[in-house]
Amino acid sequence: MRLFILILLSINFLFIHNTHAEWKMWGTDGRDIVYYLNYNTIEIKDGYVFYWFLMNFLDPNSNGPKSTSIYLKADCNKFEVKPIKTIFFLEEMGKNKKNEFYYSSNEAWRSYNPNSTPGIMLKSICKKTKNFI
Repeated sequence: MRLFILILLSINFLFIHNTHAEWKMWGTDGRDIVYYLNYNTIEIKDGYVFYWFLMNFLDPNSNGPKSTSIYLKADCNKFEVKPIKTIFFLEEMGKNKKNEFYYSSNEAWRSYNPNSTPGIMLKSICKKTKNFI
């Protein structure tokens, strides 16, 4: 039982740590979203790449989040992602967590436009990890 509690606390620490990680600005959508990536969160498991990215909303609506962090599973061979978890924040840069959402394990794979900021980000991640997959 103690081991189980220790594992749960360790997992919880990892998710909390990732949301306050060192974010590097990646780009914008040209309108009102700034994208950030933390290279330290990139992991490779079972031939897939897992990573967090963060979006700051420059013009959020009054009740909406000012930033959102998304944890993704990527298939670099098919250039598709599957969302695992999304965290919504009341402040920019992943501060003041409002709530979080876990996706179903049956969530569908999604494709990015290869010329979009998330698509270019995924291409870069896949290129950097191709020798490890």
